[in-house]
Amino acid sequence: MNDRPSHQKLVPRRKFVPDLNPLERRCLLSAGLRSLRAHPNVPTHGGIAVQTGSLLTVTVDRPTTNRVQVSSSGADIQLAWNGAPVENFTDVAVIEVHAEKARNNQITFNLGRSVANSSNARACTVTSDGSGTAVAKSRSRLTSVIRAGTAIQQGTKLIVTVDRPTTNNVEVIGQGAGRVDVAWNGSPEQSFSGITTVVAHTEKARNDQLSLSWATS
Repeated sequence: MNDRPSHQKLVPRRKFVPDLNPLERRCLLSAGLRSLRAHPNVPTHGGIAVQTGSLLTVTVDRPTTNRVQVSSSGADIQLAWNGAPVENFTDVAVIEVHAEKARNNQITFNLGRSVANSSNARACTVTSDGSGTAVAKSRSRLTSVIRAGTAIQQGTKLIVTVDRPTTNNVEVIGQGAGRVDVAWNGSPEQSFSGITTVVAHTEKARNDQLSLSWATS
């Protein structure tokens, strides 16, 4: 046995100094989740509506077809999507619809009518005056084709179809008295008259954005 005492190095104990790492700043928007409060089962319909000030944002994300129906009467809005109950919103100036996941979506804007009263108004026919403006005149129809999309007016209905393989963007601006300006995927605005309903079909892409606004005088 070794009787010599063992010699161990004494290591000075390190003093514990707490380190404070600041967390990132997070800002939570103040928005009314009207649909979630009214209908707890909204996620089963594949969508949600959030109003922030005068902006109403609708997001639908079913993996197959999404259907959204918007009816406007000034700043009063009725909204339904994918079979969900009709929701009412007030003081709305702009509506944005985001369609995600599905490659086939249909968004309907009824101008100046309610969802419950969606029967077609008296049909009129249109023809082009050469500048992209539709005027009630004959039985022909106005067709505008530009940048991965088409706009076809049939009576009082304007059908917009966009089919870029990536994101599609459609902007609808109501000018009042049945006049509507439409632009999509960076195209120039196209003007149509005598419109009561705009139906937008988005195809191919999995991320589409559509907006409806009103011109201010």
